[in-house]
Amino acid sequence: MRKAGKILGVGVPAAIFGGAGYLATRLLLSMPRMSGKMRLRCLDEEVEVVFDRAGIPHITARSDVDANRALGYVMAQDRIVQMETMLRVAQGRLSEVIGTMALDIDRFMRTVGLSEIGETFADNLEPESLECLLAFCDGINEFLSRRGIRLPFEFLLTGGRPEPWAPADCLTMGVFISWLLDSFWLADLMREKLIRSLGYERAMELLPETAAYNNPPLKVDGPGPDARTIEPGEEIDWGFESESGGGEWLKGISSRSVFGSNNWVLDGSRTMTGKPILAGDPHIQHNVPGVLYLCHLKSPNRDVIGAIFPGLPVIAYGHNGYCAWSATSLVPDTQDLYVETFESEESNRYLCEGEWVEADVVEKQVKVRFSRPRTLRILSTRHGPVIRRKGNKGLAMKWVGRDTTLDSLQAMLKQNKAGSWEEFVGALENFVGPALNQVYADVDGNIGYLGAAKIPRRAGGDGTVPYPGDSEGYEWEGYVPFENMPRVLNPDEGLIVTANSKVVSEGYTEIITKAWEAPYRNGRITQLLQEKEKWSLEEMPAIHADVFTFPGKRFAEMAVDAAPGEDLSPAATEAVRRLEEWDHQARADSVAMSIYFYSWELLREKLLRHRLGSSLYQDYITSWPTVSLAIENVLEGKDEYWLPPGSTSYRRLVLDALEEGVRELVSVFGTDDQSAWKWGRVHHLTFQHLLGIAWPLNRILNVGPVPRDGEGDTVNASPPVSDSLAQLLARGTLGGTFNVPIFPDSESKVACAGPVLRMLIDFSDLDKSRAVLDVGQSGHRLSPHYKDHFPHWRNVEYLPLPYTRAKVAEEAASTLLLSPWN
Repeated sequence: MRKAGKILGVGVPAAIFGGAGYLATRLLLSMPRMSGKMRLRCLDEEVEVVFDRAGIPHITARSDVDANRALGYVMAQDRIVQMETMLRVAQGRLSEVIGTMALDIDRFMRTVGLSEIGETFADNLEPESLECLLAFCDGINEFLSRRGIRLPFEFLLTGGRPEPWAPADCLTMGVFISWLLDSFWLADLMREKLIRSLGYERAMELLPETAAYNNPPLKVDGPGPDARTIEPGEEIDWGFESESGGGEWLKGISSRSVFGSNNWVLDGSRTMTGKPILAGDPHIQHNVPGVLYLCHLKSPNRDVIGAIFPGLPVIAYGHNGYCAWSATSLVPDTQDLYVETFESEESNRYLCEGEWVEADVVEKQVKVRFSRPRTLRILSTRHGPVIRRKGNKGLAMKWVGRDTTLDSLQAMLKQNKAGSWEEFVGALENFVGPALNQVYADVDGNIGYLGAAKIPRRAGGDGTVPYPGDSEGYEWEGYVPFENMPRVLNPDEGLIVTANSKVVSEGYTEIITKAWEAPYRNGRITQLLQEKEKWSLEEMPAIHADVFTFPGKRFAEMAVDAAPGEDLSPAATEAVRRLEEWDHQARADSVAMSIYFYSWELLREKLLRHRLGSSLYQDYITSWPTVSLAIENVLEGKDEYWLPPGSTSYRRLVLDALEEGVRELVSVFGTDDQSAWKWGRVHHLTFQHLLGIAWPLNRILNVGPVPRDGEGDTVNASPPVSDSLAQLLARGTLGGTFNVPIFPDSESKVACAGPVLRMLIDFSDLDKSRAVLDVGQSGHRLSPHYKDHFPHWRNVEYLPLPYTRAKVAEEAASTLLLSPWN
């Protein structure tokens, strides 16, 4: 990903200085229109668009169709570059504008075939969904046809020109989002290596699912599922780790690209007003523009407000006046790998239940800017596309997104209109993905939770390692029945929390995943909410802002306990004092946070690298979500198996890691004055534009850098680049697609992800609801809404989310009247 960005970032400055006047004119002419009157050919009747002071469009139309057309137009004004870039990546067409540097990306995306999946979904849409998408695309295409030479300057610099949008393009975007949020297949390869290297029991010590302080929404008594991981098959090096160029990006886009999201809901018994409060903050990579867009759609059959993924016409997080919802990832296992045996290295015939059968073969042309087209040959077995061949073996991928034609868009349209819990649940029965933890509240005081997804049931094994492809014993047997998916209504404790950790207790009999996130955020939110009997809306931001670190507390306690009587350097002695006085908050001005984090990483390496080896160790810490939890368990168990050669005790090992951490901090900060070792000096955040990878565009287009509170395991999440999944995921998540920051060194703790939206819904008065994006509404550099949300977001402040007509008028900044030509 980095090299694709460099082509744009390094080659562009000369063009900018050579045509600065033209560029300035281009920028001014492509500014979004936010006031006055305009005629649109696609409209049937007049549509009013009120932009509030936060840049949120409030669209009022006399028909659902015109509302969707207006949304398409307004969204394209603000986000067409982002929409077009994401679509090209999803379609495997980035080489058309980037050149040969994007070939690896395009090859993989064409092989996975998200565009074909989108086309299949388009052919099977319900009438309402088709009507919605056609209208939405009408609005996008009206913008493209009207702007002409005044398209945003990014198209000038990349040489690309948007093509008209069709429903299949929107659905391809939806499939792409689902892929990004649900992908975890590289972890299956890592898990297989781990079991082969350590044996099953030892490997399981490094793959914990949860901890005692997790608070799952669904609590069920019983024996739980009985499926067990199958034995690892033949050892094959598929070469994903060593692939040059796009391999780094491939590992990013194929690891689960959600760093963690939070949501919670309180019923009226837990609030000052006696009415529910719902909160949500999805965590994804930070970019300019951000990955979500706020809007309000009011037409005869809906009145819904909230956040939307650009390129789609449905609200993903918000409320409709009757009910509200917010989602976190269910972190599902919806992809399985199958090792296929081919007749020979060159053959297309593969073994299927003792017989050789022909694989499907498709050839695709990949256009490449400044180069010749490439022909891509794609094989598919009964399980799906073959994403890699090695000798006479091939790795085929089966994915729920390819396995069904159910209409997820229709499910979300119904969700956006739901007027009760029953309608909300019924709407999501055919929802496929991304797999979500949906929390719910309504005007009648109900609160609820629903796991919304299609999760495969497997005939054998648990789906956590690759299956042999030639046997019938490992096929899917449909999906977990909808009535068996986790569901809770009005729990006795009056609150529901999800944060990507395990959402069911041990008695739940279905397998959703074996790779839940660590329960740190879930446990902390639950702990805070249980400290008081009743909460007000004004007190909710303190939870969104919380940066208490459980692993930090654990390390500090161990270091302080181990230090007495030990021979420590003066610097380590001072570090112990700082850890002892620390409140375990990962604030940007904290010195103890820096001491903990650097020492913790060294302790992790000492415990694991000698057992795993360098390659597997790196795969493990960059592909597994509960690494810190596993380290805590190892430290608690004190099994000599994990002690590295030469270590005599866990007490001494902790202090050795601390000593090394202190020495490293002297090198990083360039001083032995510990008061200068503030976390925010190494843990800072830059919101990067897709062209902002080099001077001068980085100065013009990027936002930041700014010191950042938090880490990956805090409620206010901010995973450092070197932390767990973050380094790889930074190469493959939503926003800028190939905008990888230039990190100063491999040990950088630069932040790269976190809450892209914070939202609070108050059912005592929906006009008191509030939200904030991480950057701003518009992707246009000269727009006043390019980065106006950022100062509020940084301070965990919110902007109004006005809903009633009177409140919208009060918050209005401008009005745009759209009328038909006739």
